[in-house]
Amino acid sequence: MAEWVYKAIAPDGQVITGTEKAASESQLESILRDRGSYLLEWRTRGSASAASVRNQHVKPAELIDFSQQLAILVQSGVPLVAGLGDLIEDLEHPVLKGALTDVLGRITQGELLSAALSRYPLIFNEDYVHIVAAGEESGELADCLDRMAASMEWRMETARRFKSAFAYPAVLIAAVIGLLTLIVTWLIPRLSRIFVDAGVELPALTKGTLAVADFLKANYPFILSTLAVLVITFFVMRSTTRGRTALHGLLLRVPLAGPLANMIEAANFSNTMGLLLNAGIPMVRALEITAKATRNLVMRRRVNDIHRLVLRGRLFSEALREVGGFPSLVLRMVGIGEQSGSLVEALDRTTTFFDKEVPRRVKKFLGILEPTITITMGVGVCFAVFSAFLPMIKLLGALKG
Repeated sequence: MAEWVYKAIAPDGQVITGTEKAASESQLESILRDRGSYLLEWRTRGSASAASVRNQHVKPAELIDFSQQLAILVQSGVPLVAGLGDLIEDLEHPVLKGALTDVLGRITQGELLSAALSRYPLIFNEDYVHIVAAGEESGELADCLDRMAASMEWRMETARRFKSAFAYPAVLIAAVIGLLTLIVTWLIPRLSRIFVDAGVELPALTKGTLAVADFLKANYPFILSTLAVLVITFFVMRSTTRGRTALHGLLLRVPLAGPLANMIEAANFSNTMGLLLNAGIPMVRALEITAKATRNLVMRRRVNDIHRLVLRGRLFSEALREVGGFPSLVLRMVGIGEQSGSLVEALDRTTTFFDKEVPRRVKKFLGILEPTITITMGVGVCFAVFSAFLPMIKLLGALKG
């Protein structure tokens, strides 16, 4: 029985705080209700308030560790209540600890694990809850938790690879643009003034660079305002469904990056569908959950279209082909899986292929992008430096003559 720290409204309307021993949050609420008090906030000692964690997220790494450890305990034959209690004692994350403490209390009162987890949708999303429910129903909870942890780890690693593919080029571009701006607007004008005072006529290349510098100086308020408007527009678009859909569609169409992003989305689709179907969730429901779990809104629309076609009686493979936008490998493997009655295995093999192919494509993408950016930026820097020192070369030539 845990000791709870609570805040409640007393019968006289005053807000009170105190401690009480109870097996769960619902029992604590019942005890206070018998006293005429209304429970506002509650937490066990050493954890966050159960009420306060309902609107908070947990990092995927924390959830992966929890799922793997719980799977090991359940697979070892440890009772769920005992295993969950042991994990909670060792948890250091206050949000996850607070949520699981409430979940443990509800389980001891007879509630299913999946039902208790569903009370925290920002921590345990819909596909997580459905996988747990399927594991409870089939008696394969440990296997479902283990596969769920592997799936989350795969998605996290894939997202990390995709982000890292853009990190280095973005830093390189920003650094070179800053260097070019410094050379054009500060170095070249000062060197050119020295040469003009020495009576050296500036070369056409240097004059052109100075014209660019003068333009930037004269119009920098307009340039900065335009950049600010573009940044604000980007964030405004991200805050609306139509805007995010447009941005996600643009991402899938960008040269080089678009095919890679589309492959990652297709890999996530195959991974999630294989996981749900393997847990015994029906096709229609699995498609519905997969659509909600898909972050790219263009891909989500495609999955929703597939869902509608399957509801109308179309085969899964036919719906995939009709909607389009998926790599040919997915279409081929789903078709083979349906014909052979091994759709889950086909989706798992597709995910395994993508698991190897995505890093290779990321490496290939960087192998094309990085040299292109380096050469382009190098040419720009050389052009600017040459513009700065060309008058010096001309002056030295005149002195020798």
